[in-house]
Amino acid sequence: MKGKLAAIFATVIVALVIVGFAYGAWSETLTIEGNVTTGQLNVGIRRDNIDCSCSDEMTCSWEGFDDDADDYYERIKVTVSNGYPGGQCSVTFEVHNLGTIPAKIKDISITGNTVQVAATLTGLSEGEIIEVGGIRSCKLTLEVTDQAEEVATYSVTVTIDAVQFNAP
Repeated sequence: MKGKLAAIFATVIVALVIVGFAYGAWSETLTIEGNVTTGQLNVGIRRDNIDCSCSDEMTCSWEGFDDDADDYYERIKVTVSNGYPGGQCSVTFEVHNLGTIPAKIKDISITGNTVQVAATLTGLSEGEIIEVGGIRSCKLTLEVTDQAEEVATYSVTVTIDAVQFNAP
């Protein structure tokens, strides 16, 4: 019994010594902080450089929409009047990368009455990257086809989707 008591006492002493050393040890903490500022994706159509030209007797006009108040258009609406089969109107414009990161053209789609009005966009293609401050001169050609009827109104929408340069 004396031996067991001595073993318990020795164990308690050793535990206290270990705790005492651990408690009395010096320590120091290092902290690393980081800040990340994200960039901006902003692609727009320059306001003062949009031009319409048409075949004889046809006319076109355009209206721009600045959805984010940055003095560049995110949308333009082109109106063609007095169209006839074989007649064409061309709209030239510039797409600018106004952001702080390169922009990639993810998709270009043309929807609407494309049987009656053939629409072609040149100067910009899917997968193309526009560097920061970069500009692409584009031309949208609208041609009235033989499928168009007299005294009718047709609509075509061209949508250009841009994403960050490294997006899939």
